[in-house]
Amino acid sequence: MHRTQARPKGSGEFRMLSDATITLVKATVPVLRTHGEAITTRFYERLLAAPEIAAMFDPAHQRDGSQPRALAAAVLAYAEHIDNLAALAGAVERIAHKHVAGQVRPEQYDVVGANLLAAISDVLGDAATPPILAAWGEAYGLLAKVFIDREAALAGEVAARPGGWRGFRRFVVEAVAEESRVIKSFLLAPEDGGALPDFAPGQYLTLRLTRPDGTQLLRHYSLAGRAANGRWRIAVKREPEGRGSGLLHDTIRPGAVLEVAPPAGDFFLDAETPRPILLLGAGVGQTPLLAMVETLAATRPDHPVIWAHAAIDGETHAFGAHLRALAEATPGLDLHIAYERPGASDRVGVTHHSVGRFDAERIAGLLPDREVDVYMCGPRAFQKAQARHLIAAGVAPANIRYELFGVTDEAILGAA
Repeated sequence: MHRTQARPKGSGEFRMLSDATITLVKATVPVLRTHGEAITTRFYERLLAAPEIAAMFDPAHQRDGSQPRALAAAVLAYAEHIDNLAALAGAVERIAHKHVAGQVRPEQYDVVGANLLAAISDVLGDAATPPILAAWGEAYGLLAKVFIDREAALAGEVAARPGGWRGFRRFVVEAVAEESRVIKSFLLAPEDGGALPDFAPGQYLTLRLTRPDGTQLLRHYSLAGRAANGRWRIAVKREPEGRGSGLLHDTIRPGAVLEVAPPAGDFFLDAETPRPILLLGAGVGQTPLLAMVETLAATRPDHPVIWAHAAIDGETHAFGAHLRALAEATPGLDLHIAYERPGASDRVGVTHHSVGRFDAERIAGLLPDREVDVYMCGPRAFQKAQARHLIAAGVAPANIRYELFGVTDEAILGAA
C-alpha cells in the first residue's frame, strides 16, 4: 500500500557508509526494539527545551506518546535498512514535505543530531560505547544530508512557481463559516493581492499562529477545495485540548491576518489515472479529498468517482449540501454518505444513504471495479479498518493512498 505516489529525486543517490558503520548500526537493532521509545522520549525532553524548536511540535503528541513512538519506529527502520536506504525513499519524501512546511533550517539538523546521540547515551549508559556513538553519528550525518538536499529542492520548486514564495506570507481571513457543529472553514486571500501558486489536490498549508501569551504554534491544515478567485479555503475541526484549532475557532474572525507557508505534502491526486477513483473519508478527513473531488468535477466530469464519507450525524457532517450539489452537476460522481448515529432531523436518501459504519460488505459493494485508485483520509482506526476491507475486496495495495493527520507512522501499512 502506498501512502504517496511521489518519490525523492535522487533517492537512489545515498552515499555509501563504511562497512564497519553499517555493521555497528545494524547491531543496535535489538537494543532499539527494546529501548527505542525510551531513547526518543528522552530525545524530545532534551530537544523541546528550546522554545524555537518546541513551537514546531504539538504537545498533544508528546502527551499521548505518539511522537516518540513514531520516531522510535523511524529510527528502527533506518537501522534495519541501513544497507538498503533506497527502501526508505517514501518515508524520506513524506518527512521532507513536513520539514519544508515547518520551515526546518539546515543548521537545526546539527541540534537534532546532538540531542539524539545524547539521548542514546543517557538511556543506554555504558552500553553506548564510543564506536557505537561514532557509527550513529556518521549514519545520522548521511540522513541529515539527504533531508537537507531534498528539502532545498522542494522549497525551490514551490518558490519558482508563479505566485510561489519561501517562508511565511500574510493572508487575510475574508470569511469564516460554520460548516458543522465542530468544523469551521476559513477563506484566505493573500494580503499583498498577488497570485497564488498551483497546488496538488490533497496538499496542506502550514499556519504560524501566535497565542495571546506570544508563543507560536505551527499547524498543518489541508486545502479544502480548489482555489477560487485567488482564494484558498481550509477547514478546521475543533479538537479537545487542541491549542491550534481552539485558537482558530475562538479568536479568528474576518479581517484577521494569518501567516501561511506554501502548499506542501506528498498525498495528492493523480488526476490522469485511467482507473475509477474512490475517495474514502471520515469526519474532517474529507478536507484533502474535497480538493480532489472538485478538481475531478471541473476537469473530468464524466470520469467515474465514488465519494464515500462516514460521519456521526448531520450536525457533525460538513459540506454535505456542497457535495450533493456537486454530484447533481457532475455525471461521473456518485455519493455514499454513512451516518453512524443519525439525528432526529436526518433522513435516509436526503442527508445520508446508510446507517452504521463502512464494513467489508459495504465497501465491496461500493467498488465499481477491483482496479480502482483509492484516496483515504480519516481517523487512524477508520483507515486501518478500511485498508483491510479494501484489500480483502481485491484492491491492490499499490493503488491505495492515504493521509494521516498529526503524527504519521506506517501503522496503516501494517494493518493490512
